Amino acid sequence: MASFRTYALGVLASLGLVAPATSVGQADVAPMGPGDGTITVSGQLSVGELATVEYSNPTMPNQQIIIDVNDGMGGPPQQVIFHTDEHGKGSGTWTVPAWDVAVFDGPGANSVSKVIQ
Repeated sequence: MASFRTYALGVLASLGLVAPATSVGQADVAPMGPGDGTITVSGQLSVGELATVEYSNPTMPNQQIIIDVNDGMGGPPQQVIFHTDEHGKGSGTWTVPAWDVAVFDGPGANSVSKVIQ
């Protein structure tokens, strides 16, 4: 019998609210979207650990970027804030909370969803 967590994530994925989980250790990368931006969150997310959130969008050089991170359940988002370089690339760190899922949203990029271990 599947756990409630597995069941809930399956339901959210079937509704298009959470992307299916990838293999442990693989990077989740959003496909190119409006503005050609990408959000990358590498590796496995574990509660209490720091995660690196990378952003790339050549149309947004030398700008402050805010990545909203939410729990996929409607809770208030947390934010990762950093500046891009002259090529529109930048990154920041985020402390992983005790959530089941993290959904990363940023300007001109598609969302990225990751399961938290």
